[in-house]
Amino acid sequence: MAPSNQLLFLGLWHHMLRHWPCLSSLNVKVPIPSALGDLPLLQTIQLEAMAGMYGPIPSSFAKLCHLQFLFISGTSISGSIPDFLVKTNLSALSITNSKLNGSIPESLSLLPNLRVIDLSGNMLTGSIPPGFPGNSRFLILPNNQLTGEIPDDYGDGDIDTIDLSHNQLIGNQPIVLV
Repeated sequence: MAPSNQLLFLGLWHHMLRHWPCLSSLNVKVPIPSALGDLPLLQTIQLEAMAGMYGPIPSSFAKLCHLQFLFISGTSISGSIPDFLVKTNLSALSITNSKLNGSIPESLSLLPNLRVIDLSGNMLTGSIPPGFPGNSRFLILPNNQLTGEIPDDYGDGDIDTIDLSHNQLIGNQPIVLV
């Protein structure tokens, strides 16, 4: 058996608890464990439908240089999107239906392998940063509180999907490209 610090994938879903009736009815409130940052080979984190999971993304995630996929959905994760995610190797960042706030950091555009950005259903504010989304092919940002103008060059290049609906954005570019 490999040592625990060699874990490559971590997935936790609320529906997994249904197999343990004594746990599924608990309304547990816990932050994202900062100890996840001590798993240097971790490539995927997937946390879904865990409404009791709260707090910011731990700064220890900056040590996850092999992290490729970060999926968090249906939680009470809050705070801003941390700049230190640029130290990872993300190709997909999906934090949806949670409580993220603040602006989208320009640093996300510096992630060379980031192809999917889905930050829908949060409370993000501010404008879309210049040069964003970088190399991403999918940019999904509906149901936030983003303001400002949609950059003129959106829809140019190799981007496959843009969804900026249900924000307070203005501009002439199509809101959804498919």
